[in-house]
Amino acid sequence: MLVEDNMKHGIPRYNTIRSTLLSIDEDVLVKEFIKWTQNYLPQIATDEFVALDGKAVKTTTSGGNTSKQNFVSVVNAFGHQSGVVYGMQPFENGKSGEAKALRDLVKKLGIKDVVFTLDALHTQKKRLT
Repeated sequence: MLVEDNMKHGIPRYNTIRSTLLSIDEDVLVKEFIKWTQNYLPQIATDEFVALDGKAVKTTTSGGNTSKQNFVSVVNAFGHQSGVVYGMQPFENGKSGEAKALRDLVKKLGIKDVVFTLDALHTQKKRLT
């Protein structure tokens, strides 16, 4: 009640919040998020373990159970010791894969000299960097 009492027009309704979130350009959001983290977080320590993992975004699936199935996913770089998300990179399953998105994210963040933890999916001959 305290929040609603302090808002001139009340709490925004579901449709207002939904349309606002849908209007956000995800590439701009990622770019600004990375810029923000680099400005406010200390350098990643060389003894840091950085988890790289991808997650599918709920309700973004199209194409059903066909060969044309597509969905949006996001890969993140998370510091084990610091508990901080250093960056994120969205990608569409139908256009690229998690491995490429992770390589792009590591390149954008300039993360070097740390231990990465990844899914077995990434045990490929091609290196992250």
